[in-house]
Amino acid sequence: MAIYLTLKDRIERHTSTHKELQVVEVNRLNTWQRTWMRIGQVSALLLILFGVFKTRKLLKI
Repeated sequence: MAIYLTLKDRIERHTSTHKELQVVEVNRLNTWQRTWMRIGQVSALLLILFGVFKTRKLLKI
C-alpha cells in the first residue's frame, strides 16, 4: 500500500498541469450573410402564415 501511495503522488504531480484555454472564433458570418439568413427566416415565416390562412379559408367553405 505504501508503494501504491508514493507512486500515486508522483503521478499526480506530473499529470496535474494547468492549461489555459483561449477561445478563438472561426467561421464568423459577415453582415450580408446574416442579412440573408434573416430574410430567409422572415420569408419562411410568411410562407407558413400564408399556408395556414389558405387552409383555414379552404376548410371554411
